[in-house]
Formats: sequence, C-alpha cells, structure tokens
Amino acid sequence: MIKLDSVKFGDGAYSLALPLKWIVECERACGQKDVNGILHAKSIYKIHAELEIGLGLIGGETPTYLGGGQALPSDIREVLRCALIGGGYGMVAGQEIKVGPLKAVELVDTYLPNPVSGWVEGQHLAWAVLDATIRGPQLKKKAEAESLSPSTGE
Repeated sequence: MIKLDSVKFGDGAYSLALPLKWIVECERACGQKDVNGILHAKSIYKIHAELEIGLGLIGGETPTYLGGGQALPSDIREVLRCALIGGGYGMVAGQEIKVGPLKAVELVDTYLPNPVSGWVEGQHLAWAVLDATIRGPQLKKKAEAESLSPSTGE
C-alpha cells in the first residue's frame, strides 16, 4: 500500500492512503445506480482519468483548473474521505490525531471546497492519491534518469 505522509489538508498534515478495503468503498461511493436501482461501482481508474482531465500545475506546484473534464465534486470528496480513513492519522497543532470515519467526514465537510481555491486543490489532491495508488512511487535514480534521456548524438 502506498501512503502519502504529511499532506497538508485543512487544519493539519495528514497521512493519505487507499488500501484495498478503502478502494472498494471509494468505488462503491462514487458509483451510480441504473434505471433499475442497481448500483454500479466506478473504477478508481475512471475516477483518476476524470480528475486528471482539465487539471494542471502553474509553475509545477500550484494546482489550476484548465477547463473541461468530467470530475464530480462528490468523487473528490469520496476519494479524500476514503484516503483520510486509510491513512489513519494526522498532525494538528503538533499533536498526533487518529482519523477514523467520523473525523474524515468532518474534515471533508469542513475543508471542501477550499475557501480560497475552490474545488481545484481538492481535485489535485484526490488525483495525487489515486495516481500514487495506481502507479506507485515515481522515484528514479539520477543516473537512471540520465540514461533514459534522449541522446544528442554528440
């Protein structure tokens, strides 16, 4: 399981993770009912793709909305709720706190949308959690990265 530690969210820094149990819950919570009332789960891969479209970074750091996309605010909320529960803890004012289902709901209800940046910051964070869950850590050694660089032929 990939865990993102010390991620700034709301009033503190939280651990975010999506172990399988919370992936299943996230897919269920983001699902939709058909005309017969049968719930169809929404894959984390589909949620990831919908969050990614229309999302960009200014200067490589500040999330921005570029337009387009099909991300739903409810999907952003559910990904972050499940990731907060899956991470299990946070640091607020120097104190470690446990994050369970009730605390996670309180956090997403309080801090989404962000009063300054709207939904885009939450969208970027939800995308980052899913990206880490799906792709794993994106670490490369410097020598490996250089060996993968295109050759100039010189």
